[in-house]
Amino acid sequence: MQHKSSTFLLRCSGVLLMLFLFLTYGVVTGATLALDEALIQRVSMLEHPFLTAMLIALSFIGSTIPVVVLSAVMLLILYLFTKKKRDVIFFVAVSLCSVTLNVLLKSYFERERPSIIEMIEETGFSYPSAHAMAAFTLYGAVTFLLWRHLKKRKSRRFLVGAAASIILLMGFSRIYLGVHYPSDVIGGYLVSGALLTISIFIYQFIEHNIP
Repeated sequence: MQHKSSTFLLRCSGVLLMLFLFLTYGVVTGATLALDEALIQRVSMLEHPFLTAMLIALSFIGSTIPVVVLSAVMLLILYLFTKKKRDVIFFVAVSLCSVTLNVLLKSYFERERPSIIEMIEETGFSYPSAHAMAAFTLYGAVTFLLWRHLKKRKSRRFLVGAAASIILLMGFSRIYLGVHYPSDVIGGYLVSGALLTISIFIYQFIEHNIP
């Protein structure tokens, strides 16, 4: 069973990484630009004062200081719920790796942000989206750790549904507000997915081989 799980995780990580590299090639060569701009314009047609206010608030929650505070709260909840230091270490390690990887990738690709619609002002480079990466990593890691301790199917479904909703809304908010191309968000999801699955593989390996 453990062997099957490990193989599945490694395959998922490999597929996600390959998709990220494929998308990155499209971004670097400009192949995705026309579709990116068309999708931003299409999303802008949904503009509504209430939706804008809600997504600005959600986007703010994904900024640096709120994420640090939210991470601290999640760490406390994890420790109180699971009573395992290993879970806390896993969460911290994955979060730090995600932040570091995002900084390195943005510095390497230096993609400028879109200028079609700018509802809020953002600085820094665009690819991949830090908000998308942070959301996928944080909520993905928490979902993995809590899932193991939830026995009821309804509880697990709620956990996955809530995490997926937040992750998708966070990415959508960045496109809606005009500060990221859709490919920035998708790239963030893909590279974070690869990071998270390989991290889970390492976690399970340590759990089963190191007392």
